[in-house]
Amino acid sequence: MKKLTLILLFILLICYSAYAATDTRAVTVTVPAIFSLELTGADTSVDFGSNDPGTPNPPFDKPNGIFEATCKSNNGNIWYLKISNTQPFTLATDASVTISNNNFKWYGVYTDGTGTLVKTSQSMSASAATVYTASATEKVNTPNGTKIQLKFGLVIPTNVQAGTYNSTIVLTITE
Repeated sequence: MKKLTLILLFILLICYSAYAATDTRAVTVTVPAIFSLELTGADTSVDFGSNDPGTPNPPFDKPNGIFEATCKSNNGNIWYLKISNTQPFTLATDASVTISNNNFKWYGVYTDGTGTLVKTSQSMSASAATVYTASATEKVNTPNGTKIQLKFGLVIPTNVQAGTYNSTIVLTITE
């Protein structure tokens, strides 16, 4: 009887294991790339106001001379914030009259990041100049990003024609 019970138990174990089945499914998730630049402060424009010719009047200390750029990336690469302008300050009524980019200055004043910020006064240029280089710890800085503050100044030459002059600043985040 004991032998019969053991045999039945053995047969039951074989039957249960014969009915075991497994299946697998792949599980994936896609994380979209985030690579963005947002400008705040200075109402997204800088107004130097009315300045007399020959006046060295860089409004670096005026609140309207500050931009804040928030750069976000999750691409896993070192990124750079660069600055340029589309043209020198140009007289609104006569595009042939300009104020040289040597008179238009920028510099970095603050970052909450760990990268390298240019903190010395630089002349604006139509060629992009590096403002900030992200550190290795900022390769992925989402969701908050890295904040970078810039100030601007303009020295009005003594021999400049009266009128309103305009220029456009271009900030670019690149890898």
